[in-house]
Amino acid sequence: MALSGKKTIILGMDLRKPRIIDYFKTESEKGITNYLINDSTLEEVIQPTGYANLDCIPSGPIPPNPAELMASEKMAELFKSLKEIYDYIIIDTSPVFSSRCTAFEPLLRCHALYSQAQIHH
Repeated sequence: MALSGKKTIILGMDLRKPRIIDYFKTESEKGITNYLINDSTLEEVIQPTGYANLDCIPSGPIPPNPAELMASEKMAELFKSLKEIYDYIIIDTSPVFSSRCTAFEPLLRCHALYSQAQIHH
């Protein structure tokens, strides 16, 4: 998507076992958790990936209450803001949550694409 010139962001929404940071060398340890608890602004958590048109927001610190954060009003604000900036929003979630990914559909006005990938280093 980013290669086609569309502005794209990947969200590290696996708040229990974050992995997205392993694939993109980000400068900050801040992420979605920091934004959701009002510890950082959106601008502070968006990280460049080194690829044109592709940014990411890592998970950030592992919170004690990931389900509560995912269901918060701040999460709805996050998606509203990102939809104004990006053409595509890719959500990296835990395998358990991905079966209920349709919870994001009203926020994004799109269809969830389910995929389970095994990445070997």
